Formats: sequence, structure tokens, C-alpha cells
Amino acid sequence: AFLVWNALFLNRESFQKALKWFWASAVFVAMYGCVQKLGVEIFFQNYSTNLFQGRVFSFLGNPSLLGQLMLLSTLVGIYLLTQERIKKWKIIFGLGTLTMLVAMLLSGTRSAVLGLMGIAFLGALRYRKEIWKGLKKLNIKFLFLLPLLLVAILWTSPADRFDLSALSLRSLQSRFEIWEGTVNLIENQWLFGYGQETFYVHFPEVVTKEFLTLEEEISISADRVHNEWLEEIYSHGVLAGLLYLVFLGLLLKIFFTGEKKEEVLLTGLILANSLQNQLSFPDSTIQVLMAFSWGALVMLESKEIQVLSPIYAHKKVRISLTVLTLILVALLAFQTVVRP
Repeated sequence: AFLVWNALFLNRESFQKALKWFWASAVFVAMYGCVQKLGVEIFFQNYSTNLFQGRVFSFLGNPSLLGQLMLLSTLVGIYLLTQERIKKWKIIFGLGTLTMLVAMLLSGTRSAVLGLMGIAFLGALRYRKEIWKGLKKLNIKFLFLLPLLLVAILWTSPADRFDLSALSLRSLQSRFEIWEGTVNLIENQWLFGYGQETFYVHFPEVVTKEFLTLEEEISISADRVHNEWLEEIYSHGVLAGLLYLVFLGLLLKIFFTGEKKEEVLLTGLILANSLQNQLSFPDSTIQVLMAFSWGALVMLESKEIQVLSPIYAHKKVRISLTVLTLILVALLAFQTVVRP
């Protein structure tokens, strides 16, 4: 419904405003994640977070979900930075986006790093000529600072997250066991699938000793496939998996041939999310962002003349709804986070 709403009523002006609001809120999330790394905890001090082993999670409840969101927020920040003409705002967008990148690395989310590397490679292919011209203009001393900055950030990132040790690779080996079990389940019901959110029910049927050994727990199971493409096939059948690949091909075509920078951003967001979800899965926040991206992409690909006019509300109504929303969020946060 949110996707359809954006496709019908979103326009270029409201699209830009929505991106800036999303970016601003993501900066706040990233800053709190960085504060957590410094040992300052305000909202979750009564919770045991030793399970995360030094990985920051901000308000997302899980470091991996934070890292995935920060990847997409970083892409939005890069877009806003390149579009801005006022020097003051360029600095603000640059610093905020760098904060998101740092928070992503501090979360120790390897799937997000994979998505960043993948979309960076695609972006380098898309803008190879512009990048080459830009590198020629840069001071050679500045180029040496970038690797040093990356090393400094990785040095402060959670241990055993970005190396090739046996401990670090254990989660990847667990995923291989999950994927093998998923393929076995698909073979039994490949046409229509098992339905959404049912993996936790059927995975115990195919769980292996190797998986239990890697997880060091004989009673543990898996509730997610940790691979978006396989999960589509498992949930909805092989035709859904083929449709997934068709959509990826369409997105790649728009990404490389689209003339509008907004198209490149939106397809880049969806592709980056798809890349990182080959080792993970999204939460509701990212799903809302994906619905916005798809809806905005449909809006941009449609005719320049809108069939439906945007719905505007009076300023007092907008302010009232904003205040009520903030009060509701505060009450929910108190009841679900502070009070327990």
C-alpha cells in the first residue's frame, strides 16, 4: 500500500524532502551508534548486550540491522552531497554521511560491507569516466589519506569481524548449512513454496549436525534463510525466484542507462539492499525504505504529467499529526524499552 501511495502521489519536490528527512534521522541513529562505541549508553543501560561483543546497534536492537540501514543511508547521503551546491550544506552532508559509514563499520555487519563493495563496483562502472576525471584533479596526497582512514576505522571495528579466521568464517559456514537445508526443502515443494514466515517451522526437518556444531547449541534452529533469493523461492516457489531475477535485470538496466540521477539512486538503493540480503535479511525499517524507493522509481518512470495531484494538508493539521506521532513514539519507547 505504501509503495502504491508513493507511486501515485509522490512528486519531485516531496521526493527530495523525504530523502533529506530520512538522511537527517539516519544521522541521529548513526551518532548514537558512535556514542555507544565510546561506552556511553542512555536508553539500553538496563539490557545485557554482551551478546553483541562490542558491536554497536544504536536504536535498531541488532548490529546487523544497523549496518544494513547505514549502508543505504550512506548512499542517500552521497546523492545529497553531489546534488548540493551550497558549500555549508555540502560540508554538513559530507560529515553526516561519513558518520553513517563509520557506524556501519562499527556495527561489524559483513553483509553491509559486501553490499557496499558491490554497489561501489557497479557505481564505478556506471561513472567510470567521471571518476577518472575527478581523480586527475585530486591532490595525490589526499589519495594516500583514504587508505589510512579506512585502516583507522577497521582498527576500531569489532574484533574477528573482518578477518579470515575460523571464528569469523563460522557464521558463513552456518549459512551454507542453512542454504543446503533450504534447497532440500525447495525440492519437496518447488512450485508454490511453503508460504511467508514459515521457515522456522520446516527448518528443523532438515537441520544438520554440522549446523548444530557450528552454532554450539543442540536445541537451536534457524528462522530465516539468510539469502533473499532462496527465501523467495522457498516462500513462493520457483516462479517467484525467476521473477526476482527479472526485476534485478530491470534494475541493472535502469541503473546503467537511466539519465536521471534520481533513477540511479533509487535503483542503487534496491540493488545494494539485494546484495547485502544475499547474506542476511531486512527489517521493517528497510522494507519501508524499499517500498518508498520502488514507488518513487515508478513515479519517475511514468509520464511527466501526473494523473493524480498530490494531497496537501493544512499546516496546522501537519503539525498536529507530527506532534501526535512523536507522542505515540515516545510512549511506545517508554513502554517497550525504558520500563521493562
